[in-house]
Amino acid sequence: MALASALPRLAFPRAAVPLRARLLCQPPPTSREIAIRLRNSALLLGVRAEASQKEIKSAYYRLARTTHPDVLGQPKQDEGPGAKVERFDVGVLDDPDGPPSVVRFLEVQAAYDTLIEYHEQLNGSSQPSKKKGPQGRARPLGEVLCDRLKDEAEAVPEVWADIKAQGLTVSPLMLDAIFKACAKPGGGGIEAAREILREGTRLGSIAQPVRCSGLVSLLNWAFQKELDCLDDIVDEVTDEDRTDMNVMGAIGAAYCSGTRSLY
Repeated sequence: MALASALPRLAFPRAAVPLRARLLCQPPPTSREIAIRLRNSALLLGVRAEASQKEIKSAYYRLARTTHPDVLGQPKQDEGPGAKVERFDVGVLDDPDGPPSVVRFLEVQAAYDTLIEYHEQLNGSSQPSKKKGPQGRARPLGEVLCDRLKDEAEAVPEVWADIKAQGLTVSPLMLDAIFKACAKPGGGGIEAAREILREGTRLGSIAQPVRCSGLVSLLNWAFQKELDCLDDIVDEVTDEDRTDMNVMGAIGAAYCSGTRSLY
């Protein structure tokens, strides 16, 4: 008897094979499978098959407000990580019978990525959009909403209103995205950024470390391009803010340039 036939056949569970290895072994999707996926993605987002990228993004942000775990009150970070789901879109976007009536945010994200990537391929984009995060994990809703500002600086008031309405805590990434949008044409400028920092601090949605990070950004912004409001920004720096070394460093950089006095 050959040695190979004498050895018992080892059955490895599917989960033991890395997801990446399984995906690399899969054949490319057929044209029918692609058509099903695009159709289901459009149905799930509630848009026409020929919808524009702007319409797709609008539908995505609208659904994010109602399907995201941050809105539905699922376990918070301090309660431990949620269950990780591999290939959450399989059986949803690839189902010939169409997507289910109950939609999860991760499925919304998958549908959005599918349609946007399809548009980019049609337009011959050489730099396809990056995935919005690891599969199976939902990025914070606030960061998802702030993604809109990359293409729509004029949407700063609407995005900020959404953040307040949802009672979201502003992360450093969110504040950075808001400030970058404010700096673009139509974004409202430094005054809009200052007002958001004031209001967020007052409402408690911007914690002290994030506020200090925002102050540093505003001080650098004013020093480089908006000197007329530099003194006003410094006047808003509190005693608590001054305990932050980065804030004091930004103030020092502005006032030690030889043209202004710190006092």
